[in-house]
Formats: sequence, C-alpha cells, structure tokens
Amino acid sequence: MAFIVSNDTKTLKEYVEDGILDIVIPGTFSAIGKESFYESDIRSVIIEEGVTKIDSSAFCGCRKLERITLPNSLETIGYDAFGHCENLKELLIPEKTKKLGKAPFANCRFKIIINENNNSFKVLDEKLFSKDGKKLIYSPTDHKEKSYTVPSGTQ
Repeated sequence: MAFIVSNDTKTLKEYVEDGILDIVIPGTFSAIGKESFYESDIRSVIIEEGVTKIDSSAFCGCRKLERITLPNSLETIGYDAFGHCENLKELLIPEKTKKLGKAPFANCRFKIIINENNNSFKVLDEKLFSKDGKKLIYSPTDHKEKSYTVPSGTQ
C-alpha cells in the first residue's frame, strides 16, 4: 500500500492506487485527509484504533467499496465522507463518534448501525437521528416508501 502523508505523518493525505483492493489504515494516523481515497477502486477498508477523524469526501465516490470497519476512537466523520458509496451495505457508527459533517452519506443506500454506547446518535425507522431526535441526519436513498412522517419533536 502506498500512502502520501502530511509532514507531521499524522494525516493520511492520499492513497496511491497500487492494485490492492483490501486496505488497512494504521492507527498511527490520527486523520484520514480530505478526498484521500476519492473515487478509488478499493473494495474493503479496516481503519485501526487511533484514527479520530475522517475528513470531507475521504471515501466519496468509492463505488466498489463493500465493507468498512471504523474504530471506536473515531470522533468525527466529515462532509460527504462516504457519499456515492453505492456498494456499501452497512456502516457501524462507533461509540465515540459525536460529530458528523453535512451530508456524510449523500446518495447512499446502506444500513446504519449505532454502537450501543454511542451517546450522540440513534436509528429510528432505518433513519439516522441525533440522540435527542431533533435532527434527521440520514435516510437511505432507496427507501421504497412513498411518504414519511417525521417524528414529533424533529426540527
């Protein structure tokens, strides 16, 4: 695997495609940088403990991505981080994740699962909400329902 890293070596800035489709991102990185895997052909990703942030559009357009494992150390998922990941089936939001950028899962169909110890988010009717239910964050784009009544209290 070939990674381009920041000068302080804490941020993975870019993945250089080398034919490897199953990637392990070491926990020695604290962040996965903006557009670092943008439109890559990767198939699966394991992000090790230690990574705390996935920047905007980091995995956007990874249309072949089927599986990703996020570490419990992950606190932030940026704007459009997983947008257009058409083959991703599910995503587990880790325990420590507390901040999501705008539209982190744009044009996606995958199922969201929340770590039972996460205090920031919840899933209701297959949709991702803030824990207090005031904010609807994500609804899979392939829902067959013709209408949806937003729960009372959602702002």
